[in-house]
Order: sequence, then structure tokens, then C-alpha cells
Amino acid sequence: MNASPILFFSLAVIGTLPVSSKAARAFFVFGDSLVDNGNNNYLATTARADAPPYGIDSPTRRPTGRFSNGLNVPDIISENLGSEPLLPYLSPELRGEKLLVGANFASAGVGILNDTGIQFVSGVLMHGLYLQACMNWGPVESWSLELGPLVVSQQSLH
Repeated sequence: MNASPILFFSLAVIGTLPVSSKAARAFFVFGDSLVDNGNNNYLATTARADAPPYGIDSPTRRPTGRFSNGLNVPDIISENLGSEPLLPYLSPELRGEKLLVGANFASAGVGILNDTGIQFVSGVLMHGLYLQACMNWGPVESWSLELGPLVVSQQSLH
């Protein structure tokens, strides 16, 4: 992955910058699943992180909608700025003064290319074909795989 060294370097540079005594006036986030903090919980989409194993290391041990194993980069930046974590822009809690502080507009599965969503769907379809091929190898004691809201079992594929 080419983005990993760049991301690591960016975080290292941000971590060494002095924190101003003035609090930031507003903090807005735009991006994809790397910074999504729960917007997809409010959307009709298959790209969701509101089911196990997501959230397994969060303090509540419950899925938060983040596509990460704990805090994501905007959470850490908010923490370092001394502000509350940003709310997803679709959250019913984001009203009035809270919106003036900032919001997270990131959504998993978005991209600047028109075929971003198509690539996700084709990946899911390929995974289904792979599971079907595995099941054609013969009977297995238990063929059940739970993927969040999507449940695939041997019976549902035949």
C-alpha cells in the first residue's frame, strides 16, 4: 500500500506540532471508511460497521460505526485539540451549538471515482462465488459465516 508510509509520516508530523493554547473554532472531517465515525449507521448501505467484530476494543465493547479497532484519526485529533469527539453529520444529536463546533461528513464506500460503489459490490459478489466454490467441495460439519448484517450459510447458497 502506497498510502501507508504517507499516512504514517503525516501522523508523525502532526504529533510533533505544538498545540495552540487557543481551542480550534471548528473541526470538519470529509473522507471514507478510514475516518467514518458512524454516518453509515444512518444510511441504507451494505458498507456498515455497526455489528461485531467492530467495536470490540471500544470502552463499551459495542460497535460504534467506526471501521477501525477503536479510535480513528479524527477522534485522536479531537482529543489532542481538547474538544469532544465529532458527531456524525447524520446523528440526531448534532444540533445547534454542536454543529458549530464541527461534524464528521465521512462515509465508508465513497470515492472520487464514479465506480467506487460498483467495485465494493463486485467484491461482495466475488466473495459469494468463492464461498459457493468452497461449498461445492463437499459436506462440511458447519458452513456458517456471519458478516455483520449479512449471513451466509450452506442452505442459503443452494
